[in-house]
Amino acid sequence: MLDVHPPHAPTHTWKDFLIHIATIVIGLLIAVGLEQTVEAIHHRHQLHELRDALQQDNGKALRDDVDIEASARNEITWLTARINDLTAALHDNTTPHFIPHLHVEVKAIPVDPAWKAAKSNNLIDVMPPDEVPAFTEVDELLTQLNVYMNTVQPRARRSAFEQQFRTSPTSPTFDFSRATHADLVQDLILLSEERDNERLLYMYALYVRGCLTAMDRGERDLDKLNDSENNTEAPYWSFTHRDDAENQPLTDK
Repeated sequence: MLDVHPPHAPTHTWKDFLIHIATIVIGLLIAVGLEQTVEAIHHRHQLHELRDALQQDNGKALRDDVDIEASARNEITWLTARINDLTAALHDNTTPHFIPHLHVEVKAIPVDPAWKAAKSNNLIDVMPPDEVPAFTEVDELLTQLNVYMNTVQPRARRSAFEQQFRTSPTSPTFDFSRATHADLVQDLILLSEERDNERLLYMYALYVRGCLTAMDRGERDLDKLNDSENNTEAPYWSFTHRDDAENQPLTDK
């Protein structure tokens, strides 16, 4: 015969069950809270590092942009001088003068590697939503600036066409006395195309400076950044559309 023994512990009541469930829930809430706290601290650290990297990139891009501006202004000045001289030669049926070309060195092209890396790694998710459009604007401006920096076709076409007028294969000087009227017209077209590209490059270099200068002051509002960019249009128009005589450097006549 089997003996039935009473349980050693009392039967669980609903109160015991609810206490047990509450203990589990509280433990889970504490664990989740700790995890979220650790994640928040990690995100804050990531955001701090990302902002530092972006600030460094913007500072370097702003310094590099100054070189781009100087180079573009130099190219526009030289091209305008040549266009004016060639236009006068065509009008007077004379030979264009040789105008020396002195390049302004561009040390580096402005870029934003930290922002591109943050986008590819989804790090921009840790940024406040109001900051993302501001850095996106910088990225788009730098991308467009790089497009015009790398648009070498107008310069290459003009340079290739003018090779036939070099005084010797290795000489930096040109002799246009052998050029026909059609040659001079073609050269004028090529010079004008090259200047158009340099003007666009100069315009975007000014936009970049306006935007990055405002960003350096801590501005993140997109409308105010656009205002800062538009404020740079005044020096652009005053330089690119001043009297041609003021744009003309010394010539070798």
